Amino acid sequence: MGILAESYGGLGGQGGVGYGLVASGGAGMDAGNGGDVTVGNRGTIRTAGLNSPGIFAQSVGGFDASSGGGAGGGSVGIFTVGGGAGSGGGGGAVSVTNRGAVDTSGLGATGIDAESVGGGGGNGGYGVALGAFTSAAWGGKGGAGGSGGAVTVVGANSVIDAAGESAAGIQASSIGGGGGNGGFAGSFGAGAVVDLTFAMGGSGDNGGDGGAVTVGGSNVTCGGIANAIGSPSF
Repeated sequence: MGILAESYGGLGGQGGVGYGLVASGGAGMDAGNGGDVTVGNRGTIRTAGLNSPGIFAQSVGGFDASSGGGAGGGSVGIFTVGGGAGSGGGGGAVSVTNRGAVDTSGLGATGIDAESVGGGGGNGGYGVALGAFTSAAWGGKGGAGGSGGAVTVVGANSVIDAAGESAAGIQASSIGGGGGNGGFAGSFGAGAVVDLTFAMGGSGDNGGDGGAVTVGGSNVTCGGIANAIGSPSF
């Protein structure tokens, strides 16, 4: 890899579990945002390895396999409310300016790969209620997904040659994070004759927006089964 520049936001903390006759789970905290990433090249970059890009620049909001924001805490009692989840972090702005030459030859070795990714929102906490004659439970609200930031790749009559198979010349993308799921709610009665129980699951939240993507000013060639320029925003 020629140049690697990255910024990652941290994960939000998870809310705690609450127990008692009346119980509420703790709220999850928001994940951190990825910072802005800026790369400039005036020289010559050459790579030859598998999946080894000339320039790789990315900013990622707080994110992991399950959620970016902290999950809400669960609760157990007669009247319970699951904790609300935190939001995923936003991806920062990513800018790459290439005034030199980028030459890659490996399989899948993109010339310039620039991306901004929002983190996923956390999942709402569960609420479980059990009472002799009456009980009620509410699931916690999911967290919003973080937005992807603006991505810009520009050159001043620069040359990008990605000669490897499946190697794009420029890949620029901005991707919003997914919204978190609402929490489970269950309410159960243990009365001998009549029970009055109520349960309402938590609501999910919105996914994040993809940001603006701008590409221009470069002379690009690429290998087979690949786009010269790919610039999606999700």
